[in-house]
Amino acid sequence: MPSRGGSIASLETLKYDQDYPPIESLSQETVTSVLAKEPSVIDNPRDAVRSLFSKPLHHLRPRINHETLEHEITPEELDAAAQYGRFMERPSDLFLKLFHNVLCTLRRDPLAGRVSPSLIGTTGVIPLSIISTISDILQHYYHCIINAEKEILLATNYWEKGESVNIIGKALRDLSKRAGNDNRYIIVKLIIDHPTKENL
Repeated sequence: MPSRGGSIASLETLKYDQDYPPIESLSQETVTSVLAKEPSVIDNPRDAVRSLFSKPLHHLRPRINHETLEHEITPEELDAAAQYGRFMERPSDLFLKLFHNVLCTLRRDPLAGRVSPSLIGTTGVIPLSIISTISDILQHYYHCIINAEKEILLATNYWEKGESVNIIGKALRDLSKRAGNDNRYIIVKLIIDHPTKENL
């Protein structure tokens, strides 16, 4: 007959396992996709995060450490990792082992990767190269921006006063007016590595 202490330990282990959410339970929606829905029910990223993802499960940290440092990853787990990612072709087993460990952290905290979980492991190609003068390139950017349908991702290292910034600013204003006339929302994300008030 098992001891009472052994039964308690077994129950604790069972609860521990049951409280460890499977990777399939993570929402496949992204914060951006929620904000872009029409009609708009949620109008800011914070509320979108709260509606999609659970809060971090801090008590699972020891379990995650075990999974990533000591656990021997099985072929089935590699297959699950390959299936979860949006890969153009199956990556190597070494990559999948690393990716498996990344997914383990998401089971404790869905935003541990700092992006919506479904975006992690996404691959793709943007077939676009532009070689020209700055004025021509900025004119191309202008047309890309004003014709955007849902989202703009603008990456830069400095945002300084000048004709280039004027063109981008005009494009965003024109897009805002166009979107307003069409009664739709456009999401604009700015990535900048020197975000000081002097260069914004």
